Amino acid sequence: MRKILIIIFLIFMVFLVCADDQDPVTVSPGEKTSMTIIEQSCPTFSWTAVSWAAGYRIAVFKADRFSMGLSYEEKKTQEEPVLMKDIKGSALSWTPCAKNRLTNGQEYVWFVQAIDVNSSGVWSEGNSFKVVTVVSFASIEEKLKEKLEDSGVSSESIARAFEEVKISDTGDSYAEKRKETDNNNPGISKPLGTENANYTYYGIGAGGTSTAAGNSFFGVNAGAVNGLGTNNTFSGMYAGYSNTTGVNNTFSGYYAGRHNTTGNSNTFSGC
Repeated sequence: MRKILIIIFLIFMVFLVCADDQDPVTVSPGEKTSMTIIEQSCPTFSWTAVSWAAGYRIAVFKADRFSMGLSYEEKKTQEEPVLMKDIKGSALSWTPCAKNRLTNGQEYVWFVQAIDVNSSGVWSEGNSFKVVTVVSFASIEEKLKEKLEDSGVSSESIARAFEEVKISDTGDSYAEKRKETDNNNPGISKPLGTENANYTYYGIGAGGTSTAAGNSFFGVNAGAVNGLGTNNTFSGMYAGYSNTTGVNNTFSGYYAGRHNTTGNSNTFSGC
C-alpha cells in the first residue's frame, strides 16, 4: 500500500511539473499587475521555456492602464500589435532592431506564445510597461555637428561655437532684475529684454531661445532664430532674423541681413 501511495505521489508531482511547463511566462520587461517604467526604446523581451515548443511568437500592443489583465485574445480584438515576431528554436529572449524601436512616452503590453510545429500554441499573460527614454545631449551634439559640416560650416567655426555656447552663465538676467525693479516701482515701464554676461537681447522675440555667446540683438525679432551663431550684432526690426550659425556679422537697419543663415563676417547697413 505504501509503494502504491509513493507511485501515485510521484505521478502527481510529474503532472504538476509538466503542467507548469505548458504555458510560457513573460519575464521582462514590465509586470502583470503594474505599469513599470523602462528606459530602453529597444528593450530585450525574455520569457520562460516550454519543453514542447518548436519556437515562440512575440506580440506587442499599445496600451494603457486599463489594458492590464486583458488576455491576448481580448487585446487582439481591440487593435493590431505594433510588433509581431516569430522566434524559431529554443531562444528565450529577443531584442528588436532600431527601425522597430518603441515610442518614447508610450505605454505597451506584450505577450509571448509557445508555438508547435504547426505554428499554434498557448499565449502567456501580458506584461505592461512604459518607455521613458533619456535623450543624450552628447549624441544630439554629434548629429548637429554633422549637419552643420554637411551645410558647409567649417569644423573650426563649429568647434568655436560649441565652446562658446558651453560658457557658464554667471550674470543675473536682465529679466530677473527688471522683475525686481518693477515690483519695487510698479509705475515704471521697462523695455522687454534679456541681459547677462554672455549676450544682450532687447525687443519682442529678439534672440529667441539662443544662448550663444557674444551676441547683441536689438529690435523686434532681431536674430529671432539664431542658433549657434556667435559674436553678432543685429540692430533693427527683423535684422539678422534667419541667422542660425553665422558668426561675426553686423546687420543694422530694418530687415538688414534678413535672409543670412550661415554667412560669416558680413556688414549690412540700411533697410
